[in-house]
Amino acid sequence: MAEKPSVFDWVGARQACSAEQVLERLAALAERDVATRNKFIGKDGYDVSRHRGDVEQLIGFRVEYRFRQKATRREDTVIIRRHRDELLVQDGVGDTTSTATVVMVDDPIEPCRINEGGELLYDWQFLRRHLETLLFAEQED
Repeated sequence: MAEKPSVFDWVGARQACSAEQVLERLAALAERDVATRNKFIGKDGYDVSRHRGDVEQLIGFRVEYRFRQKATRREDTVIIRRHRDELLVQDGVGDTTSTATVVMVDDPIEPCRINEGGELLYDWQFLRRHLETLLFAEQED
């Protein structure tokens, strides 16, 4: 097990743990996950679109299944966005299904966690929780 360093840049870590910075990382990870899933299904079935606000700040992103012949169902879209210091997750077109905050922990290697319902999650765990059903549900073409 690696030893914890005696010196830790907690100020830099705290800045990296802002909701804005974490949302940027989540969007990049979602793009990577979607590209991997599309590769395995052999088509560009999923898409990530980023939404920016004033001064080009990322305010959210949407992951969706693009080949729905029928009317788009709620489970075909997941939206993750930032509102002040919180991350909001929406399934489909409207209802907020969960709210999370970003916290800094005393871990010099990965100091940020996402607190959702009292559970501290790594970025990838948060995305898996919200995208797994979308990316691996049986899709009707």
